[in-house]
Amino acid sequence: MEGCLSRGAQLSGGSLGSNYQFLGTGANGGYYFRLSGVKGSGNNQTAVGLFTDSLKIQENFRLSLDSAFKGSSYGNYFGLGSSSQDWSYRTKKPIYTGELLIKRLDTINQIASGTFWFDAVNANGQKVQIREGRFDVRYTR
Repeated sequence: MEGCLSRGAQLSGGSLGSNYQFLGTGANGGYYFRLSGVKGSGNNQTAVGLFTDSLKIQENFRLSLDSAFKGSSYGNYFGLGSSSQDWSYRTKKPIYTGELLIKRLDTINQIASGTFWFDAVNANGQKVQIREGRFDVRYTR
């Protein structure tokens, strides 16, 4: 089974969130960027998340969304609700990858904007394609 989020689908509102922070230089330190948006409410929520682990980002910075390991970044498409209804698709190299492009990073006003796309797979091997994503958000530290 394959799925695709339609172009222009909005994941926004009170549940749109972003962080970009430095957690120090130790084993669990580094720079972390998170962007997530949720559509729906209650037991019927869909979300897209973009995450980096130990990567300092900058303007015109292009990242491959391929794995959830230190020094990497990944995309996630998931459902929220009661535990019996939760589901998740994640990028996983070499086949299920994508791209995050940071077009603007204003560290003074804490604004990040850019584009993304990714292909992801769930634990059962089902696939989903996320296309033509874009964001323009204020992030917290």
